[in-house]
Amino acid sequence: MKYKNLCTFGGSTIDEIEYDFICGYVKEHKIKNVLEFGTGISTYCFLENDCEIVSFEYQSKYFNYYKNIFNKYGNVNMVMFDNTNPIIIKDFTFPFFDMAFIDSPKGGKRKRHDCARLNSCIFSSDKTNTIMIHDSKRRSEITSIEAMKEHGWHVDYALDSRRGITVIRKDD
Repeated sequence: MKYKNLCTFGGSTIDEIEYDFICGYVKEHKIKNVLEFGTGISTYCFLENDCEIVSFEYQSKYFNYYKNIFNKYGNVNMVMFDNTNPIIIKDFTFPFFDMAFIDSPKGGKRKRHDCARLNSCIFSSDKTNTIMIHDSKRRSEITSIEAMKEHGWHVDYALDSRRGITVIRKDD
């Protein structure tokens, strides 16, 4: 892996086990384009597999930081967005993505444990049939996954890692 050595693992980031899982999943499922909420180490996972990446970031300090890092890669398109509920992106044409990766803090005005990433999941739901959610062991992410099940999605795989990754799918 050519990018793993550039990563600093720890804290709230994906860990090394999750990095390897994401890279392997993307390779095995022949993922070529990704809608990403929360730029960072996961972006390197997609670069490992030569994916086209549209990466959403809503905090200007992280947007500027990561834009500086990933600007040299022609296949990373960073987009600043408002993390509202619902998410509204104007003047951007979206393709249908092979997968969405969601690792962005909760959006909209919600209580701490309410459906933390539901806004990102719902936004992604008509742009892909596969959503990978980081931090899926947290109560708020579990609540978001349960809400997505009510909309016809199902759990395809759950990685029992430190913070958890769950892949949900919607059949065509």
